Amino acid sequence: MLRRRDAIPALLFAAFLASVDRAEAQIVIPNHMHDALSFEMHSVRDEVTVYVGDAPELLRLEARPLGVPPRVDFHAGRKATLRVRDLTLFDEIPEPDPVYLDGDEYFDDPNAPVPEAQRWEVRLSPSGPTRFLLYTEEGKGTFDLTDLPVEEMHIVGDSAEVRVDFSRPNLVDLRRCQITVTGGSLEFRDLLHAKPKSITVQCIRSECDIQVTGKRFTGEVELYVEGAAKKVEMTLSRKVGVRVEGPATLVARFDAKHMRRQGKSLTSEGYSENPCKVLVHVSESIRKLDVRWD
Repeated sequence: MLRRRDAIPALLFAAFLASVDRAEAQIVIPNHMHDALSFEMHSVRDEVTVYVGDAPELLRLEARPLGVPPRVDFHAGRKATLRVRDLTLFDEIPEPDPVYLDGDEYFDDPNAPVPEAQRWEVRLSPSGPTRFLLYTEEGKGTFDLTDLPVEEMHIVGDSAEVRVDFSRPNLVDLRRCQITVTGGSLEFRDLLHAKPKSITVQCIRSECDIQVTGKRFTGEVELYVEGAAKKVEMTLSRKVGVRVEGPATLVARFDAKHMRRQGKSLTSEGYSENPCKVLVHVSESIRKLDVRWD
């Protein structure tokens, strides 16, 4: 149904652009000046990919199959907030904002079904340091945060596959990071590229692959690995200073020719002189731990 409007609002925070074959939905938010951004996303049974987008657009989200797209809310300001939420989280499906196609107001079928699962492709281009709160439930989340200014990151995977990747060094220091995966899996690639201060990884009944690799930077990282994990695989770079603390049986897994025992801990040669240091704390509840040196 189309209804002609004489005037279009000057500012549209979101535009719903239907493709010709009606196979996908696109939600686009133009970029607005902001000093910082909080990006919150909650998906349920969806396959989600997040990566950097084009500068003119703060958000471009494509959802397939069409059905009803996720709910997107944007609050502009110096400290802006952007939320993307699965409609299954609502008791009642919220009324959509007005949609405009070529100057006409478009009303989609109000009885369109909410898909059980969708594939979301989320492209972001924030202009300031960003706080990420990402919740993936019974689905898959691939978060390629390369070239995004990630200042804070909280990820929760509930019966989900989670992958985090920094292919190049973070644009800002990652001040806080916590990742919790329950009944699923986690792969964190090139952790050093995130330029973190402190990271807590909680693996609960999950398999986790943590790769402390990438370009080293000047600073110190505290990495806490906790939870009753099924299995934890860790890859550590020999180019950084490493100190490992925890139960003796798990600390022993980090033993190598370049590691030296200091009391109950293991420390790499030249640790104090190395400009990039990683202090690893491992929890006694980890069932199986495999360590590789790169």
